Amino acid sequence: MAFCQENCRIPTETPAVFSDMLYPNRELPRFGDRNNIPPAEIQRSALLKKLVAEGERSLVERDLQGRCHFSGSLANGREVGRVLQALAGAGYASLVKRESARVLGLYERLFDQPLRIKVSGPRVGSATWDPLCGLMLN
Repeated sequence: MAFCQENCRIPTETPAVFSDMLYPNRELPRFGDRNNIPPAEIQRSALLKKLVAEGERSLVERDLQGRCHFSGSLANGREVGRVLQALAGAGYASLVKRESARVLGLYERLFDQPLRIKVSGPRVGSATWDPLCGLMLN
């Protein structure tokens, strides 16, 4: 450690890179802007079309302007799966079996879930500490 402190000149802060920030500031669309199911997707899905027509709001809701949205109570794809299972038990079993992958894929596309930042892995940390740790391990 003493060798590293005496011989390594690692900058503690780089203003242009903002190395003290683990996640950079990003402009994300608002929930209401992301949660709009395209009408073509509703027409393509017999399940979504039937849920909207029957007023079943646990998965999909129609607003006053006629646009369809996923229910605001859904926080992630796992909850979409739970609602689909409940719908299967409520008389929509054949439609859920046929279209659950499509509905879940649509939810993930609208909310960009696969692109969310993961907080695990070997490279988590700031730009300052990674080189320092590498030097200490050698």
